[in-house]
Amino acid sequence: MKKLGLLLILVSLVLVSCVRNKIENVEVIATPEVDYMTINPDSLYMAANQLYQEGSYCEAAKAYEEGLKYDVNNSGSLYNLACCYGLTGDSKKSGKYLKLALQRGFKDYAHILVDTDFDKVRDSKEIQEIFGKI
Repeated sequence: MKKLGLLLILVSLVLVSCVRNKIENVEVIATPEVDYMTINPDSLYMAANQLYQEGSYCEAAKAYEEGLKYDVNNSGSLYNLACCYGLTGDSKKSGKYLKLALQRGFKDYAHILVDTDFDKVRDSKEIQEIFGKI
C-alpha cells in the first residue's frame, strides 16, 4: 500500500512538473484589472442609447450587455437589450432578455405588445410565448 501511495505521489509530481514547464513556455498576455466599484453603468447605458438612436443595434446590444454586468437587475436596460435583438431579428436573444426584463420588474405591458422593435420577431415562438402571458 505504501508503494502505491509513493508511486501516486511520484506520478503527480511528474505531471505537475510537466504542466509547470508548459506554462512557463507560454507567453502570458496581461489584462488590466478592473475596479468594478468605479464602473458607472449609467454611462454605458447612455452610450447604448446613443448607438440605438443611430440604428447601430448590434453595438447598442453590446453596450447594454456591458452595463448589465454591473447592474444585473436593471429591467429597463434588459428591455432595451431585448429590443435591440428584436430589431436585428434574433428572436432567441430577444425573448431571453424580454423574459428577464419582466422577471426583474419591467411592467409596461401595453407598450410591450405594440412595440415595433419586436416586429421582426413578433411571430416567433419565443416572443409569442411571452406575449401570451402578458
